[in-house]
Amino acid sequence: MSPERRGLIAYLSSDQVKPAARVDADSKPAAGSGAVTVAFEQGAVLLEPKEGAPLRLVWKKGDASKSRPVPAGSYVLKHYSIEAEHKGETWVLSAAAAQHGHGLAIVIEEGKETKLPIEPKLQLKCGAKPKRGAVMVNSSLQGDHKMPATVARAGKLIEIKGKLKAGDREAGEASMRYG
Repeated sequence: MSPERRGLIAYLSSDQVKPAARVDADSKPAAGSGAVTVAFEQGAVLLEPKEGAPLRLVWKKGDASKSRPVPAGSYVLKHYSIEAEHKGETWVLSAAAAQHGHGLAIVIEEGKETKLPIEPKLQLKCGAKPKRGAVMVNSSLQGDHKMPATVARAGKLIEIKGKLKAGDREAGEASMRYG
């Protein structure tokens, strides 16, 4: 086993890593809580407080309430996933903050409802430069708030395909695989 892998396993097994507490439709608000809502019907978000364990807020299709109780305070949105059904298949858009300490700052106020600004949208960022007689194309898929994103259908990451154009002329095809 590599030293990096041993180090990662030791870190994840340590008491430095706090498991996320689940908050769903059945969760009861504690004193001093606010509420969080989202625009999507089914999915989850991971909120990391300045101190304490992270919270995993979960929404399921058919939940009676879109509101989730969250203790008042400052958080960072670290990850979100949005699920949708289309033609009998489950599609999942997931996005996560690229680095530790990054993400969208969220403030939850006691007794108030906060709607998380997350929409099921994607943006493909591309750049190209010449390299040894060829063209090197770099691309990234981003969700809301410029978070790196992935898209899965029926539990498998999908390949993003497109056409390359030079002005009005089609110059070729491209595909993007994760990794």
